[in-house]
Amino acid sequence: MFQSFLVTLRTQLRTPSLLFWSVAFPVILATMFHGMFGDFGSFYNLRPLNAIVVADSNWTSAQQALVDALSSNDSSATDTAGSAPSTDESTDEATDEATDESSSTTVSALLNVTEVPTMADARRLLFDAGAGEELILAADADGTLSMTISDATFASINSTGESSDGGMAISVLDGILGMFNRRNVAIADIVAANPAALASPSFTALLAASPVGESLTRQVTLTNFQPDPVARYFYALLGMAALMTMSGAVVSVSRIQANFSALGMRRSLAPVSKIRQVAGGFLASWLVAAVSLLVGVAYVRYGCDVPIGGREWGAALAAVMATLTTTALGTLLGALPRASLAVKESLCSAVACLLSLFSGLYGSFAMELSDAIIRHAPLLALVNPAQQITNLFYDLLYYDSLVPFARTCGVLAVMAAVFVVLASLILRRTRHDHL
Repeated sequence: MFQSFLVTLRTQLRTPSLLFWSVAFPVILATMFHGMFGDFGSFYNLRPLNAIVVADSNWTSAQQALVDALSSNDSSATDTAGSAPSTDESTDEATDEATDESSSTTVSALLNVTEVPTMADARRLLFDAGAGEELILAADADGTLSMTISDATFASINSTGESSDGGMAISVLDGILGMFNRRNVAIADIVAANPAALASPSFTALLAASPVGESLTRQVTLTNFQPDPVARYFYALLGMAALMTMSGAVVSVSRIQANFSALGMRRSLAPVSKIRQVAGGFLASWLVAAVSLLVGVAYVRYGCDVPIGGREWGAALAAVMATLTTTALGTLLGALPRASLAVKESLCSAVACLLSLFSGLYGSFAMELSDAIIRHAPLLALVNPAQQITNLFYDLLYYDSLVPFARTCGVLAVMAAVFVVLASLILRRTRHDHL
């Protein structure tokens, strides 16, 4: 068995096509992904907006406290907001809601403020191309805040999309202003319907509630690690890369079958049992596949800067478990008795590409398809090796506990056992009338 291991190992290391598909191809594809999605994460970062505030007679301390809170880099703005009961709660609640809606995107200062006394001055400054101002914040007679966006800002958002940093900042600010206005209207309606409410200590305490010392805009993370919108594409890529490594096992098993080549005839007559030859080839193929996938994982993590939740050791274990399953699947495909080696290699590539479709590799449509399968047909996702390999890295990134990761490793181990048993049964039952 050891001799079969060494022969298979040397043969695979000297096969350029095998090394290309196992090592070079994932690195090339990851480089392309990095080029396409490298700046995608910046779309989820808010940048401060250059805002003009019309501080006229309609502008009150409540609106000023809100603007101070959104334009401050420290907690002093919160203390200022606390002096305006009717504003602080609205800004805190509105900002929290906007933060939740922006999927853990956070920024300490949302506005760079320039104050002017009149609306005419604000419009003049907004239309000045050299000033760099993007919007106007003003209050009408009933205290409602409004936002006016410049034509240049509107055109920029239309060209880059709402997912750009400026577009997302505008959306967050619009949500904050909407919450502020709705809250003020609600308070006005309550006071109009029941003026005695102002004399209620509980009501005034509710208005005066202020999280003093906390930032009005805060990051909320519900997972072990901050989500990365690009990571799942690279994880799906690693799933396909693992499946591509099974071609080594396909070739290894095919070369011990007597009806495929003269080498297979000689090996079938050797004084070494077929099970030992298969075991040696399996271990060598697994070793080459594991090292190849580890190269891909290392490149994705450090070359493309894709996070794995600080659990790089888990990513190495994931590569070992993933290649165990794919090597077993390659052994099963290689054991097919009547198909030629070329057909088996083509089948290997077809299986890898097809299963990767359902794990979300091929763009947003494939991601939506993968999500739909997980929601509505979880059993299909469970038996898909590409999906389970992808889940290994999800489990490391998003879960505090290692239980989901261990469960996925168990699923892959069961798959590997099933593939090996089926391959053994096929090889044991294969007989040849003549060679």
